Amino acid sequence: MSKKFLTAEGLGSPTKAYFWINAFIREFIATIHTQRKKHLKVIAVLTLLIIVSVAAVFISGTL
Repeated sequence: MSKKFLTAEGLGSPTKAYFWINAFIREFIATIHTQRKKHLKVIAVLTLLIIVSVAAVFISGTL
């Protein structure tokens, strides 16, 4: 299955200060959504590391 790409040219424009936070949050959520598999893998690895670390501290009894 081949992917087809659309050639486009974009021009930036200034964003009003009161809309900047809303635009930033929208783009942040869109980026996470488009790369959700990668983010889920990173979250899974971090969660596993936390669980292992907590278990090691609990087993050693140094808490």
